Amino acid sequence: MQRIQTATRHAAAGIAVFSILFFFAGCAAIQPAAGSDRAYTSSIGSNRTASTDAGSDISGAKPPRRPRSSVTEPKRLLVVEGALSLIGKNAIVVKGKTFPNDCTGVVRAAYWYAGIDLAKDFSKYTGNGVTRIYKTLKAKNLLYITNTPVPGDIIFWDNSYDRNEDGEWNDPLTHTGIVVSVSDDGQIEYVHANYRKGIVIEYMNLADPDTNTKKVKGKIVFINSAMRMRGQIVNELWLSSHLLREFGQGYLIR
Repeated sequence: MQRIQTATRHAAAGIAVFSILFFFAGCAAIQPAAGSDRAYTSSIGSNRTASTDAGSDISGAKPPRRPRSSVTEPKRLLVVEGALSLIGKNAIVVKGKTFPNDCTGVVRAAYWYAGIDLAKDFSKYTGNGVTRIYKTLKAKNLLYITNTPVPGDIIFWDNSYDRNEDGEWNDPLTHTGIVVSVSDDGQIEYVHANYRKGIVIEYMNLADPDTNTKKVKGKIVFINSAMRMRGQIVNELWLSSHLLREFGQGYLIR
């Protein structure tokens, strides 16, 4: 996997809101439509052509930047394998264990596939599933900000929907997913539970954070997938790159 050259967390003002907004992802239970309105395929052997309680302990200073871990770490690669195995599934069952049919369930199931129980310490924390995973990693000093996420990293997003329904931009840790590939142009593919399409691969590029789609060799491809849920746009921040919080190295849990 190649390194991402640059990263940014916030968009410049003035982003136009396109019709693609109707396909936004949130961490509500998966409600797949009867038939897909777009083809989402992995560049792993394919391409990406288009057809609260958060608690005071998550609001402090950002964690340190760290170098990425070895690309050959077995558990991390098993996490990726587990995540890819869930694509298109309506029920999340891994090694005989059933997981919630939502974004947290996808991440937990992929890690369970690798022999890691992310929910082991859930009883110690408050908040939604995303927040509890976040707090679990925070307690083990496994959260980080990086220009070079690696496959197996857990992605945390803020404000993917208005969780407290107050119309404000104040909803931390609303969505999560797993990095499954990073290309030399900074293109990240991640697996997550899209509230409308189910478990899919979607896209994020921190080197080109304000672009939703672009034409490449005559085809429209996704650069940054929509992340804000349908009907809940309150400002110009709506892409996966815009709402990124940070990454977590859950595969280093011992």
